[in-house]
Amino acid sequence: MRTLLRLTPLLLLTTACLRTPPPNEHALQNADQCAQYLDMGDIERAQIHCELALQFAPQWAVAHLNMGLVHYTKGNLKAARESYVRALRHDPDLSKAHNNIGVIYRTEKNLGRAHDSFQRALKIDPNALDARYNLALTLKQMGRFADARKEYKTLLAISPNLADPYNDMGIMDFEESAYQSAAENFSRAVQLSPEWGAPHQGLGSSLMELGRYEECAAAYSACIDVDPNNITCRQNITVCNRKAALATPVDNATSALKACSENSAPEEAAACHYAQAQKFAAEGLRVEQEKALKQCAAENPRFALCHFDLFLLFREDRQERGARTACANFMRAASREEFPERFEDCDRFMASGTF
Repeated sequence: MRTLLRLTPLLLLTTACLRTPPPNEHALQNADQCAQYLDMGDIERAQIHCELALQFAPQWAVAHLNMGLVHYTKGNLKAARESYVRALRHDPDLSKAHNNIGVIYRTEKNLGRAHDSFQRALKIDPNALDARYNLALTLKQMGRFADARKEYKTLLAISPNLADPYNDMGIMDFEESAYQSAAENFSRAVQLSPEWGAPHQGLGSSLMELGRYEECAAAYSACIDVDPNNITCRQNITVCNRKAALATPVDNATSALKACSENSAPEEAAACHYAQAQKFAAEGLRVEQEKALKQCAAENPRFALCHFDLFLLFREDRQERGARTACANFMRAASREEFPERFEDCDRFMASGTF
């Protein structure tokens, strides 16, 4: 659970922060219960108490506002808009009603009218965090990145410990290929909300573009820790580990091989080891290449190419037992349709046993 609240499209208005008092105690009690059930996600009970609040105070703007939130949560945008309009009829300066109407327009992809609604909300209350965030988000969706950044920075001047503005600015920076700035914004979002997966993912993507592969792998690993089902982070950590291994100096080969297994699932570690083996082969490091291939095969016995490359090494060194074992492992891991030429190579060797 995040320790710093992420701003939501609709801000629940409880009676604790009312601009004007309710007309009677019965309306107040039911409005409080409506707000509590909304917060709990019990929409049906919330609706009952919102309706009771309106019976006791049919001209109370706050009761109409919360009734609109009930309708919005149930997916009835038409009824929600009507409730917000009624709230404004009774209190034209109710900033949250303008904000919530803007959210409906944005849901309907009417970004221009959403923008205007958020502007009206902010004209009434310049410190309204929900309206300020929604305006910035709408400007971002409209492609007006410079204007969106101004609103995000204004929002952070009011409330500096919000992670979402930094994450959103990181997304805009990334889309504009400003990867260093993106990494800085995602990093700040991670500091403010370490249990939220999105900024970890954004940070990893930015660091990958910057060629900082070890840091990239660490960011994706943190992403997986807080969001184990994040497919993008799981896929990209393999890429970062592989590129980090290929970028590792040859004189630090042992550390490079060890790094492949850290923060990686077995299949990912195997791919990293295979990439490292190819690098060692290109540089003529026969011993290191064999070690990397053996680690690849141990991490993922179904990685057929690890076995075949081991077969080639053993055959070259005239190690018949090792060559036969590697060939047999390759033929178990692969299909003849996938690697016909390699299968023929193994078939000939297994039949003749000659080098």
